[in-house]
Amino acid sequence: MAAAFSYHFSHRSLTLIHVPRFLNERGLRAAPILRDAGIVSSQLGNPETWFDRDVCFRLEDSVAGATGCQFYGPQIATHYELPQLGWWGESVAQSPNLLSGLQFASQTIDTLQKGTRFNLVRQPRCMHFNFNYLGRGSLDPIQHIFGTLVVLRKIGLMTGEPAAISVKIARPYSPMFDGLHEFLGASLIFDADSDGIVFDSDILGMRLDRRPPEPTPFLDTTHDAIALIASMLPYEHPTRERVAKRLNISARTLQRRLADWGVTFEELLDEYRRDRAFRLLMREDHSILEIAYSLGYSDPAHFTRAFKRWTGISPRSYRSAYSHSNGVC
Repeated sequence: MAAAFSYHFSHRSLTLIHVPRFLNERGLRAAPILRDAGIVSSQLGNPETWFDRDVCFRLEDSVAGATGCQFYGPQIATHYELPQLGWWGESVAQSPNLLSGLQFASQTIDTLQKGTRFNLVRQPRCMHFNFNYLGRGSLDPIQHIFGTLVVLRKIGLMTGEPAAISVKIARPYSPMFDGLHEFLGASLIFDADSDGIVFDSDILGMRLDRRPPEPTPFLDTTHDAIALIASMLPYEHPTRERVAKRLNISARTLQRRLADWGVTFEELLDEYRRDRAFRLLMREDHSILEIAYSLGYSDPAHFTRAFKRWTGISPRSYRSAYSHSNGVC
């Protein structure tokens, strides 16, 4: 029996950073959709967070259902510039030529995704850049496959030769795929041996165009705001005005940039406290009173009310249930 995906198959939060903005642009609140998939807004704002692949695929299904977007994955991926994918993307974009970039990408993908395999296959007239997910899961990763193909194609597009690039899709042609040309170019090969990109050999030695990345103030501000919230608690109550002042921006600018990302300041603070409370309650070295104060609640009763709003039960009941399920006496 094939093993299901586990924590060994995971993705960095960087691969999901445009999801809240995508939802916000369609008039949808990101926080509850993220939460239903098992993702906390404050975690997503930290580029060093890793998410189980099943969680990522579940989020994609939720977003596709909520927005009605048939090609949600590639739509999201079109917003990415390679340097936005952290060290991996920055290094690929700075490669001296296309071949070096592809070799580096295939050797270091585990810094961005664990359980994803890239494979370079050299043929007389072209280079195949194939990829596949190791293991099996219960969800169809089609949105993530199409999104990954968009990102990998962008490496080749940095040569300025789109006609020398084809996209392979390991599924038979269906009329429902006709709209993919908008995101993956005119040359699509269906029912291929694997998903991947095909680059003509004569562009492999071409230099990559190193244009500066597009600024992402909404993401930088969100990350900085989360770090400030964490540093201010429990000594100071983090308000929008106080956090904005520390960031040297106005409260209105902070509000606008967080809205661009898909959350309000109040949601960000609430989600941070919620996630932190769960983590502390799973340990036995902090009392309920200490946890309440560490999260900035002046009265433990306020913490209890907030926790019941999040879960429907009290912090004490949650800790008891967790301890019982994990055999903690």
